[in-house]
Amino acid sequence: MKWMLIQSSTSKYTATLLKELQAQYNFKVVDASEEPKFFTQKDNLLVKVSSKEAAGTLGSWLRNKFRFSPIIKKWGIEKILLDQKAIQVDSPLAQTIIIDNPTFRFGEASNVFIQKHSISFLTYSIKIKEKLEVDFPQKNIVLYNPSIASFFRPINWEESLDIKEKYADGNDYFLVNGLGQDIDRIITILKGFSIFKKWQKSGMKIILLTDNIQPLQEAVSNYKYREDVNIVNQPNDTELADLIGASYCTIHLPEEDSDNLFALQSAQYNVPILLQKDSTVYTWFNENAFALTHFESEQLGQAFITMYKAENVRAKFIDYLTSNVIESPNDHSLSTWFL
Repeated sequence: MKWMLIQSSTSKYTATLLKELQAQYNFKVVDASEEPKFFTQKDNLLVKVSSKEAAGTLGSWLRNKFRFSPIIKKWGIEKILLDQKAIQVDSPLAQTIIIDNPTFRFGEASNVFIQKHSISFLTYSIKIKEKLEVDFPQKNIVLYNPSIASFFRPINWEESLDIKEKYADGNDYFLVNGLGQDIDRIITILKGFSIFKKWQKSGMKIILLTDNIQPLQEAVSNYKYREDVNIVNQPNDTELADLIGASYCTIHLPEEDSDNLFALQSAQYNVPILLQKDSTVYTWFNENAFALTHFESEQLGQAFITMYKAENVRAKFIDYLTSNVIESPNDHSLSTWFL
């Protein structure tokens, strides 16, 4: 298989999708500037191209037609994947547009272009799918979310105590998913934690997951409750599983609505979680999660207090998670969809 990926930006949803494609089809990801002679006919290749301009005008499509046509011919491309902001290709090849933003809308020119070409859609959200079905009733629209079957690893009580000792001096802790998040967003969460610490003089800790440790360390160095903060940089799957499994509550408030994998991982361990109330993933929990209506420090502070003191609510959520499997909606497996 020889596919071309046209990207104007990178979201966690697209990155996770590509990771699964690589795992299922053993894709080798190559840059379009490389030479095909270094690969065999049997190699499954995903040829990456950066989209230099968005779709919307005849001129942009013509310019990109001349740009992409040689790449398609050079590599023998059979299928095209592209993100929602990348320009569509004036080609008879099948194209799949990845939609990972609930507020994204195509312009009128793009709508006409899509209607006239062999274009389908891939998205994570039922609401987005329903909107696309109205706008493009003749197009194939597939709902897909990444699998987490390989993530789960049971943690017993003794292991939980060891994990708390290792990461939180033996104390209970809130676990914040800061992976891929802007540092200002994490700092706002810490301001909410400060409100909680003023209210409750306890040994409760907060663990911040990050993939950009230096600026976060600098910010935390002046934080009043820095002794109660632990930063874990780029955790591997085993570390992430341990940290989720032993946590008191997890906190998942990403900027990208399609960034949902952490919440599903948390649910596998029956750990209560704080989510944005208007997020897609909150609907999957059937309201059995702590909810935040506005991302600001005062409300976050109250959320920390509620997660800590509302033991009956927390127990209700744990019971629900124990009795129900939280699943993301899917129409097909990747192999069914792409083959």
